[in-house]
Amino acid sequence: MSKLPIGSLLQVCSDIHLDYGDISPSEFSKIVEPRAQILVLAGDIGNPFTEIYEQFMQYCSERFECVLYVAGNHEYYKHKHSISQTNHQIYEVLHKFSNVHFLNNNVFEYEGIAFIGTTLWSQIGDEMGPAQLYYMNDFRTINGFSPLVSNYLFKNNLSFITTTLDKYEVCIIITHHAPSMKCISDDYLGDKLNCCFATDLEYLFEHPHMMGWIYGHTHHNYKDMGERAFLYGNCYRAPNYVNGAFL
Repeated sequence: MSKLPIGSLLQVCSDIHLDYGDISPSEFSKIVEPRAQILVLAGDIGNPFTEIYEQFMQYCSERFECVLYVAGNHEYYKHKHSISQTNHQIYEVLHKFSNVHFLNNNVFEYEGIAFIGTTLWSQIGDEMGPAQLYYMNDFRTINGFSPLVSNYLFKNNLSFITTTLDKYEVCIIITHHAPSMKCISDDYLGDKLNCCFATDLEYLFEHPHMMGWIYGHTHHNYKDMGERAFLYGNCYRAPNYVNGAFL
């Protein structure tokens, strides 16, 4: 498909990890300084049951025309609430800000572009044994989470993406988990845990309605404008994070 002039339209950020406790509200501008119309938050922003999470969302709401947000796995970490209860909490917080949109298998349309948003949970392969799974925190820190649940959610999220791509002429996909092994650092080539961070969905970039894909999660920032569609990640905790507009 032909490219649209989206320079200065999008600003992307993910993996802020307010839950680490090393960021104060006075530092928000160092993370996101508004330089575009739309801010895309591609997950792992923080714990939605905390005050600083709401403070950050308010900061973003006041500085961008609209904010598009998908949850990462860390939104569900280290509290007693289930995934569905946490999603409800996110909706409760973001309901206070009319221009902040939680894309949890949802679409947001803006000037002819359909932003398709979902977490895209991991597809856990049979090669992942108990020893490997032990080192993936998701299965120890998310209430009620397991490889079976992850695979169910993955199929649900992927089905939503593929069916929605057919419905809109120009689409940008926003997920937390990555759609290509290119999004993983070369330092982890061949690592058995890679399926917990990315799934090879590069065939979807050939879809005639695909304009691009924004991801987070891997803490490896990657930008490929491609011939047909772009692939872009901009994780705050990565060393080459860009606090500015995309394109």
